[in-house]
Amino acid sequence: MPDKVGKGRIGNLNFNITDPDDHTVEIVQYEPDSWTKREQGRFMPDSRISKQMAHVGVTVGALEPALKFYRDILGFREFWRAAHLAQS
Repeated sequence: MPDKVGKGRIGNLNFNITDPDDHTVEIVQYEPDSWTKREQGRFMPDSRISKQMAHVGVTVGALEPALKFYRDILGFREFWRAAHLAQS
């Protein structure tokens, strides 16, 4: 985790970190004076599927390092886990 979080070009606080499986995870905090808040919804088509995201799935290689990262470090809560799929 960074010691200091800077503002991006469009005015939000953000930083990237890498999880144990080498996925880049971008953490963003939308700021009231950012381009994102100012333009919220203006460029979304009426045909979009949803206005919010309720779930994000991440495929992991090793469970324990992933739990330490997502649960213990980031504070995410696991509420569902898919059955293990054997690779052929």
